[in-house]
Amino acid sequence: MSFKAAFRERLAGIYELDSTGAKRSLQMEGVRGFAVLLVFFVHYHALFKPWMSEGSFTFALSDFLWSIGHTGVDLFFVLSGYLIYGLVIKRRNSYPSFIKRRILRIYPVFLCVLAIYIALSLLFPSENKIPAGAGAAGYYILQNVLLLPGMISVQPIITVSWSLSYEFFFYLFIPALVALLAMRRWTPALRVLFFLTLAVVYAWHCFASGDERIRLIMFISGILLFEAMHSYNLGERVKPLTDYLVIAALALTFLMVYVLTGQQGTLSSLPNSDGFKEMYRTLVLFGSFGLLVLTCLSSNALLGKIFSWTPLRWLGNMSYSYYLIHGLTLKGIALVAHKIVPSSDSGVMAFLFGLPPAFGLTLISATLLFIIVEKRFSIPTGAKKQTRSNLLAPVESASLPVASQESAAT
Repeated sequence: MSFKAAFRERLAGIYELDSTGAKRSLQMEGVRGFAVLLVFFVHYHALFKPWMSEGSFTFALSDFLWSIGHTGVDLFFVLSGYLIYGLVIKRRNSYPSFIKRRILRIYPVFLCVLAIYIALSLLFPSENKIPAGAGAAGYYILQNVLLLPGMISVQPIITVSWSLSYEFFFYLFIPALVALLAMRRWTPALRVLFFLTLAVVYAWHCFASGDERIRLIMFISGILLFEAMHSYNLGERVKPLTDYLVIAALALTFLMVYVLTGQQGTLSSLPNSDGFKEMYRTLVLFGSFGLLVLTCLSSNALLGKIFSWTPLRWLGNMSYSYYLIHGLTLKGIALVAHKIVPSSDSGVMAFLFGLPPAFGLTLISATLLFIIVEKRFSIPTGAKKQTRSNLLAPVESASLPVASQESAAT
């Protein structure tokens, strides 16, 4: 065996999660990798923009990536809606057992990273978010342990963990809703109508009341995606030309997001401008990302090949570990960089030569977390995978944004 083949096999042993390849969706793994890559650009720009002149092309490019990077979490929510709803609607699950599996999937990695953050908060008081006083500190840490920041107005210790609050709310809510309304007995058309109405009503509520949790409707996009693929078989209608139309739509979506979230202020004169921007942004992503995932999962053409690319899939397979630890890694790199390389206007150099090693170091930290914690404590073994139900066969090895590769089907 050549060195290249041996090295690739070694990497596959780390990042591949189902060596049998049975019932897998390679594209789903790639979509997760794309989503977490988007999130990376958010934190890279936030921490390294002091090295880029605001009037430069490099800053504009980084700012654009920062703007569209925020949509990575929305894409993750679509995937979670698709997978978790699919589990719930296809069969009856014991509610306590279902929640227990979600806890076992999320908490080992989360608690490990939370412990690292708390330890570093003690070592670096200037970065400490924990309030003074044993009682206040304990209460604040407990709120974070219970995944409350996000659904309630509490600053998270782990910056990105607000999305875990949304995730876990969805885990608690959707099986109870399906069971209480006996939705498995409904026709697919009635379920689609119900969730579309729920999305519209909730979006209007958020706009009218100023509720900032409008991104919860992205889970409904995933729910409708599941119905489209499994009740109406829309995936079978995807043709090669569809890939190019979806790519064009995605490009327009990202341009729209940049206009809405950038510094142009083109909509600032509208009443409740910020609320309008957020509602419009979320509704566009609701449709655009639903269409993107539908096409990716069904395509054998361009998008299918792109999102089946092995390095992107491997990033997606460890997306949960990467999601939680990459921000801390970038923060450490930025602190060291400030001491070694003073902030300057050499934006091109900072962007071109700073981004690759920064990304590489985030891969290293995420891989260590993935190997030491996630694969050991959160991901089912191959033997367990083989005993799982085939109800979600087309996507059985896919994962969640923050509950990566349990295949969501255990």
